Amino acid sequence: MINATEPNQCTRLAGLDLARALALVGMLMVHIGPTEAEGMAGRLYALPHGRAAILFMLVAGVGVSLMAARGRGATDLRLLWRALLLLPLGLGLQLPEHSPMVILPTYAVLFVLATVLIRLSTPVLLCAAVVAVLAGPTGFLLGYLQAPEVFANAPVSFRDTPSSILHGMVLSGPHPVITWLFPFLAGMLLGRLDLRDRGVQCLLVFAGILVALILTAMGLVARVLLGDAFTDAGWPWLLRTDAHSQMILWLGSATATAAAVLGVSLALAERARVWLRPLTDTGRIALSFYVGHILALAGWPDTLRSEEPAQAAAMALAITAGTAAVALIWLRILGRGPLEMLLQPPRQRGPHC
Repeated sequence: MINATEPNQCTRLAGLDLARALALVGMLMVHIGPTEAEGMAGRLYALPHGRAAILFMLVAGVGVSLMAARGRGATDLRLLWRALLLLPLGLGLQLPEHSPMVILPTYAVLFVLATVLIRLSTPVLLCAAVVAVLAGPTGFLLGYLQAPEVFANAPVSFRDTPSSILHGMVLSGPHPVITWLFPFLAGMLLGRLDLRDRGVQCLLVFAGILVALILTAMGLVARVLLGDAFTDAGWPWLLRTDAHSQMILWLGSATATAAAVLGVSLALAERARVWLRPLTDTGRIALSFYVGHILALAGWPDTLRSEEPAQAAAMALAITAGTAAVALIWLRILGRGPLEMLLQPPRQRGPHC
């Protein structure tokens, strides 16, 4: 995930840090501002809704593949260590009443699964991704139709029983592994490409945009043709494209958009490295930024939220600028973010670039 590439590697991809930062800023916007405001300003502000978290997950998959390329034995230990850290952290962050839906428990489960996934060949991994994007939403919808009170996207925390926590993380929560496995697998596949190659970057941008537009158009056409079928719960819901519906077209279009953003980030980071340094440094302290903004929102839920797009955008910009300034100073002194220091097993900690 979050700084899945090694912090002490001089060859780390600045574009990956940039994409991670953009995902964080998008999630921040969703958490502090309106996602259903009317008008052009409202629609523009809501663009990250349902896309930023998918980008975060895609980047996680990319980072895991890059990590695995450096040695699978050490990667297993790192992944399991991070899972052990992120699971209790995520469950704890979900305790405050006003906390947003926390994605960290899903990362923990996926990092455990990744110890197996990194050993799959690329064709097998591709097949797994295809199965995931089709079977995951189908399974989620089947569960919702059978038990809507259970499959209600409810968050999980330490208040729940162990069985409820497991069920929520894997099948029924706001970021269930059954559906969010797909963007993670897509990221792992992209991480096996030569992401420094300009041709690959262009392919990500143009193919991502094209696929996203096609799938979104399919969803709009289905909504028009099926009409009332989208109102009542049923199998036509598989064609929904609304954010966090967990359905096929939303997963596909949001993941394609994330791939396009990754391609743009990789290209921009090479050409404007100095100018984008504040954002790339922000991406390097992603876990600290994520946890910090969740705690801030839980502590000051009224102060840090607004239903006005312009005001919410100004707050998001101010928070991002402040975080970037802290990141610039912190990384130059200590090399890793405050929470990022915990992500690497103690015996594997080494010098920084």
